[in-house]
Amino acid sequence: MCMEASEVLEVSGHVGGNVSFQCSWNTNSSSNNYNMYFCKGVCSKKNALIQTERETSAVRWRGRYGMEVGRAQEVFNMTIKSLKKANAGRYHCGWERNATFFSQEINLRVLD
Repeated sequence: MCMEASEVLEVSGHVGGNVSFQCSWNTNSSSNNYNMYFCKGVCSKKNALIQTERETSAVRWRGRYGMEVGRAQEVFNMTIKSLKKANAGRYHCGWERNATFFSQEINLRVLD
């Protein structure tokens, strides 16, 4: 599996609050065949906190993690609700197609 990464997105939120951010891609091909993932640390199918698979548009919630996919705009929006200090760290928004895994690194700071 190949991996391509983009630059780091810096995000911050406050303990108890919500944080939202946008992950985007530009692969010059149809995005309808991509699987989307959001992971803490290095991203893979096995450690995804939330994911969608080849859906044209979708809103998914898994616990405190929300993902809204808008493939026509080549973005997906992530939300983490009720932030805790333990949520601070490195995340990846990932999308995979034809054994190539693309990702955007997110550095989340959680402030008091």
